[in-house]
Amino acid sequence: MNFDWVDYYTLACELALDDSPAKKRTSINRSYYSAYCIARDFLIEKKAYLDKENKTKINSKKSEAHYEVRRVYKELYSKHKRGNKKIGRNIFKKLNRLRDKRNDADYELKFSNLDS
Repeated sequence: MNFDWVDYYTLACELALDDSPAKKRTSINRSYYSAYCIARDFLIEKKAYLDKENKTKINSKKSEAHYEVRRVYKELYSKHKRGNKKIGRNIFKKLNRLRDKRNDADYELKFSNLDS
């Protein structure tokens, strides 16, 4: 059975409506993983790798895969423009922001940024 990563985002939106800090933190986590997995799968489908080592890391389940996915969008796709925006750099920045929020939500005892 194939899983649609958008379902994580749908769940995240539902959880975010609840006032429970645990649900809000989980919402941030699922939002990040939805975006990350969609971005990663796009690179795998398009065979968009910087080199052989990058390909190996992106296809792994190690934490370094997260950095490598962002790096491809920063380096490879930053030249593709849509209007005035550089799509790759935009994806890179948004994944970075989501990753930072996810790390805070998952690891920081005091995290007050739950509604942004």
